[in-house]
This record gives sequence, C-alpha cells and structure tokens, in this order.
Amino acid sequence: MFVFTHDDMGMRKKQLSINESTGQALTETCWTENFSVPNGMMVIEGVIGVADIQNQNGRIYPFNEYKRHIESLRERLEHGVYGEMFHPEDMEVNIERATHRILDIKLLENGNVYGKFLLLDNVHGSNCQSIVRSGGWLPVSSRGYGELDGNNHVTLDLLQTWDVVNEGGFKAVSYTHLTLPTKRI
Repeated sequence: MFVFTHDDMGMRKKQLSINESTGQALTETCWTENFSVPNGMMVIEGVIGVADIQNQNGRIYPFNEYKRHIESLRERLEHGVYGEMFHPEDMEVNIERATHRILDIKLLENGNVYGKFLLLDNVHGSNCQSIVRSGGWLPVSSRGYGELDGNNHVTLDLLQTWDVVNEGGFKAVSYTHLTLPTKRI
C-alpha cells in the first residue's frame, strides 16, 4: 500500500507503510527529521535485524554485541557506509558494486535493529529500486565476522555493513517506509 503525504513545504512524499511480517499498516517511523531524497534515488527504512533471537542461519546476536558494534558503525556514517548486492568474499566494500548508503541505524530497546538506507542511482542501486517499485522486498543481511559459541551466540569482531541479499537472516526483516524524491506540486 502506498500512502502519499505532503510536508510543510508542499513537497510530495510517497511512503510504503506495510509490515511484511504481520501485514499490518505502520504509522510511525524511527526518524522525525526530514530527509530530501536526491533525484534518481530512493530511501527505504525498517527493521534490519533482531537481537537475542535465533535467526534463519541459526545464529543469535546478543543485544550488547549489537549495541557495541552499531555504536561503532554509527560513528562511520558521516563519511559514508555503503552496502552491496550480495555478500562479497571479503570485508571490503567495493564502491563499484554499492547498492545503498546507510543513512542511519539504531538499536531499539525491544532488540530491533532499525536501518535507513539510500538506494543509489547507479546500476546496482537502480536494480534494487526496480525490485521495490515492482512490489518486491529487499532482504538485507549484516556483513561482519566474529566467533560462534556452542550455543550459537555470536561474538562480533567487526560489523562492517548490511548488504542486500536473496534471503535475510531474519524473517521479520523488512522495510516499512519508502520515500521517493520530493517534487513541488
């Protein structure tokens, strides 16, 4: 379902407001500030991970592990943290394959990791935008490394980014809001 809204400047925004895991419409976002989406790009936001829950890969990311590494990742956002289509073999992000820039990321008290991504207007980002425009979902998965204990709890050494993948680690992971470039009406 698409909902059109207008901001105080008369700018038109288009938001997708359905939670994939429950099918319920959502009315809130984690961000209150406005963001002007550059032409040719698109912003998606939503839950991109969940702490203390076993994911589809059998891993459990403890809340404090996520918290420590998300705080570190947030410090890098100002200079640009990018993700790619599919996980590459190494931890380096190849800008030529970038699909999105992470604009913000938060770990909420309920354990949900909430992310806001700017889908780029390059070849790979445009492919992602086409999937969204067709009504499809863009599952994401964190890229990092660390150790897995005998109880499947992850101790991270590095949380590099989130990448677009075929199947995310969490079934509940989905974007809940879509914002397209604004235009005067």
